[in-house]
Parts: sequence; structure tokens; C-alpha cells
Amino acid sequence: MVEYDHGIRVKGTDLWLDASRKKPLCFVSHAHSDHVRRHDCMLATPETIRLCQERVNVKSTISLPYGRQEQIGDAVVELFPSGHIHGAAQIEVTTAGRSVIYTGDFKLRSGLTARKAEVRKAETLIMEATFGKPEYVFPDREEVIAELCEFIRETLYWERTPVICAYSLGKAQEVMRILSDHGFKLMVHKSAYNMSRAYEDTGVALGEYELFDGRVWSGYVLICPPNARRERSVNAIHGKRTAFMTGWAMTRWGPASSGYDRVFPLSDHADFPELLEYVELAQPEKILVTHGFPEFVYTLREMGFAADHLEPREQGELL
Repeated sequence: MVEYDHGIRVKGTDLWLDASRKKPLCFVSHAHSDHVRRHDCMLATPETIRLCQERVNVKSTISLPYGRQEQIGDAVVELFPSGHIHGAAQIEVTTAGRSVIYTGDFKLRSGLTARKAEVRKAETLIMEATFGKPEYVFPDREEVIAELCEFIRETLYWERTPVICAYSLGKAQEVMRILSDHGFKLMVHKSAYNMSRAYEDTGVALGEYELFDGRVWSGYVLICPPNARRERSVNAIHGKRTAFMTGWAMTRWGPASSGYDRVFPLSDHADFPELLEYVELAQPEKILVTHGFPEFVYTLREMGFAADHLEPREQGELL
């Protein structure tokens, strides 16, 4: 059905899915760095291609908007939104009368900077399960936003600087849009700033913001990636209070263990109930789980689905 060799290939096609090594032809579900390689030819949405250009030297591309079918060799492919970040897509590959849907990273909750995910009926479903354990149930999004805004207002009231750490692609832009909509003045670290300009190039409004040049103006919120927290310019900010935006806040990350003043559970991935909801809506004949927790397959089997964890047992094995 599929070959797993540093990426997934649907049997009977030359198309790889999110391969971690260079391939002749590969579908790239979204522009996060762990999914992007210098493939000979990249298949992706126009938005993902634009964002990838900020990170790698993109060679040949097949730009495929959501909802348009394309013949690729002996297969027909179609991309549709995954809800993960801007431009992120799922792919349906149909060949020899059979179809495979690969989700890539996804979430079902609505956001401000990504198209809401679609769910389709699937014969074979290949899905991520990053938060595939019952303890990962995210709180209501509006509650998280309200707590974040209160943290920022409190910090500004004390005449200190709120430093909100969010990954430079996807999370940072979502946080920028949230805070801009709530009236906060923003400064943005260069890495997130460049990605934000690419977002705006492809039609996503993020509000007003300034480039962080090593100085934070009074009354502003600084948004930067987590790895920038220890840069000299950020580390030197007097009286700062830091917060980290991550789904791992539910269990793995707390203020005491992470070094942040606050950790907020805002994620671009589906939580455990969303994973189950997706499967119930898709009603696949077969499920292959990738990423996340292998034991998620036991939950799926208890629900009556034929499920296995997709892993490279042997290089090039067909499953």
C-alpha cells in the first residue's frame, strides 16, 4: 500500500509525502523546517511554496491550490486544508481505483491565520497523532487567549516588557493576529518578521507591528521564537516577563521546568478528542498512524478501526 523510507510513498506512484530526505518528487504538507527539504520537485500549495522560499532554495515546483485535481503520473492528487498553519494541506492520492488520504500535521479548531481543516471520507487514512494520549485535551481557545491578554496587561501595568515566545512560522503569526486584534502594540523578532511579511504577501492580514532591532519600546509586546530568548538583545531586556505558547503545556512544560514565567496551551495540532473526531468523520477502512504516540493505535482498534503505527521497520518496506 505504502512504502516508508524517510518519507511515505504511495505504491504505484513516484510521489513521496513529507520525505525527510531529498526525493525526485515530494508533496510538502507545510513549510515547517522539519517537513522541508531541497527536493528535485516540490508539490505544495502556492502559500507553502512562498513560505518555503524563506527557508530553502526551492528548485522545481508544482503549485496546486486547494480543491484542484492534478494528474501526477498514474495518480490523481488533490490538496485540501489541514488547519495547521497558513498554506498547510492534506493530500488525497487516487490510483488504480483506490485512494489514500494523508493529513500531515492538522487541527480541527478554527484559527485566525489558517484555513479551517476539511475532513473527507477515506479508504486508507495516514494521520499524525502528535497529541494521541487522553491527557492532551486543550482548554477552550478563548479562555487561553483571555489568560494571555491578562498576563500581558498585568506585565505592562508593572511597566515591564512581555516577551511572548512562539515558533517563527505559524504560531508567531497566529499570536500576532490575536494580540493585534486585542489592541496591543507589537514588536517582532527578525525571524518571525520575515515570515510575517511572507504571510502578508499571500493575503493574510496580521495587523500593525514593528521590527525588533534590539530595543523594546515602552508599552510594546515582543514576539520572538523560543531559541531567541537567550540572544544577547533579548536577554538584556530589563524587567521582562516571558511566556511560551505550546500544546506541551498540558503535561511536559510548566513554568518551573521550562524557565518561563507562564506557559500557555495554544497549539497548531489536534488534541486527543480532535484526533478521534477526525477518524469518526472520515470512517476509513484502514488507518496508519505517523508521528506522536504509537499506542494511539490501540485506542483506534478499541473503536473498531483497523490501525497500525507506520514506522520504518525495514528500509523500503511496503506496508
